[in-house]
Amino acid sequence: MAQVFTLEPAPARPAVRPVVPVGVRPETTELPSEWLALDDVAVPEGIIDRVLIGPNGVFTVHFDPDLRPAAIRPQGVIRNGLRVKEPVKTALRNTFALRELLAADHPLVHPYPVLVTESPGEGARLGRLLVVRPGRLAEAIWTHVSRALTRSERADIAALLRHS
Repeated sequence: MAQVFTLEPAPARPAVRPVVPVGVRPETTELPSEWLALDDVAVPEGIIDRVLIGPNGVFTVHFDPDLRPAAIRPQGVIRNGLRVKEPVKTALRNTFALRELLAADHPLVHPYPVLVTESPGEGARLGRLLVVRPGRLAEAIWTHVSRALTRSERADIAALLRHS
């Protein structure tokens, strides 16, 4: 059985359609050990809560600090009838900053932004931003269609982010 690690935030703070591996439930909060999670990755624009590097891509995960439920609409994240811009802007801005950081050594790698927020739906997209509920992150990442990364690419990206 593969080792697993949790994707939820710490308590203190060639295009292929991947499939969820055998033994990993879609609703799980865990990914197999072939995934690497780097917490609190600094980029010029700020801090990315978690960067996940795995067989089907690089994902920047931002955890919404507001735990109240939000509706996901085409115009954005709506909470108490008002559009909430900051978590969306932060996720997109930091992902773009990471893309710029990786561009010199890995021009074909495009990180995918993910916002984890409490919402009644199953998940949605706001343009390029994937919005998922807590506990559904592993499923969203495993079913995301993207360019597959080789082991050596994943290791190079991880080393670059650890030393930046």
